[in-house]
Amino acid sequence: MGYNIDQTGCNFFLAAENKQAVLEEIRTKLPNVSVEYLTVDRGGRRYVTPANCLTFEQAAENLFNFKCSVDEHGNIIYLTFESDRSGWEDEFFHTIAPFVREGSWVSFVGQEGEHYRYYFHNGECIEQEAGIVWPTVE
Repeated sequence: MGYNIDQTGCNFFLAAENKQAVLEEIRTKLPNVSVEYLTVDRGGRRYVTPANCLTFEQAAENLFNFKCSVDEHGNIIYLTFESDRSGWEDEFFHTIAPFVREGSWVSFVGQEGEHYRYYFHNGECIEQEAGIVWPTVE
């Protein structure tokens, strides 16, 4: 059994004109990501890899379990974590970081109560852990 996480928030932007470049970056840097799906109608299996994803949205959803919300201009304006961890979240966010708008972030809480987020700064993805600060009693 894997480690459970829940998304707690998101402030994300990936410009439409960068989506194809991001997909190519995923294909180049993460070629070994593979997700197996059972096919009910054929009784077999199919594998999704970066090479057979046609769009960034397909790769985000089928390989990394993030559904993309798209605005009227084709920009990705929100990522929604769905299902289980793929185990590739860190690599996914670090790979797409050069293309994501400065200051974007996606936050989570882990099954043991820890809060953390992926924050995009200067073309990099920074993993930040949140701390709890108790007020001082005077």
